[in-house]
Amino acid sequence: MPEIQPTNEDPVQIHDGQGFVEKQTVEPGDKYTPAYIVEGGENRVIGIESNTPVAPEFRDEYGEKLDESARVVFQKADPEGNPLGNAITFEANLGQFDYPKMRSDEDYFKTTNKGIIIDEREFLHIYVKIPEGTEAFDPENSRLTIGDNVTRTGKPVFIRKKDSLSEEQRMAVDQASTSK
Repeated sequence: MPEIQPTNEDPVQIHDGQGFVEKQTVEPGDKYTPAYIVEGGENRVIGIESNTPVAPEFRDEYGEKLDESARVVFQKADPEGNPLGNAITFEANLGQFDYPKMRSDEDYFKTTNKGIIIDEREFLHIYVKIPEGTEAFDPENSRLTIGDNVTRTGKPVFIRKKDSLSEEQRMAVDQASTSK
């Protein structure tokens, strides 16, 4: 993925308290409903590089960690909301997550596998595929963090205004975009 160098906005963390991040309940056995949807808004490009830290906490209505065999997938979706098979940036089983340590101990950090660019009218879907017979994903007891804009060891997420990108950067975004 081509890097989007700083223009006039700061590097950030994506978390579920932001206006462009939507979250919803996911029932066991549902493979098609994303737990989180990150939307590339008008005149905005979101860049997530490979090796960007991810720290989701997926819990049920009782505040308990979801079944360890549940699968987490971060996947880019086109303007119609269709997941793109070649645009998976992170995939793991919940059994690989140690929630208290994954935010503070480098040995437990989880990171994206490859970089993606989310153009305006595109989405990042975060699926949690829960086995039948277990508890549902509860968005109110769960949280999501992508990127690290605090330490020097982690990578932040970059959000840029499209009209502030150089011509070379715009061409790179257009090449990575599914809406063109």
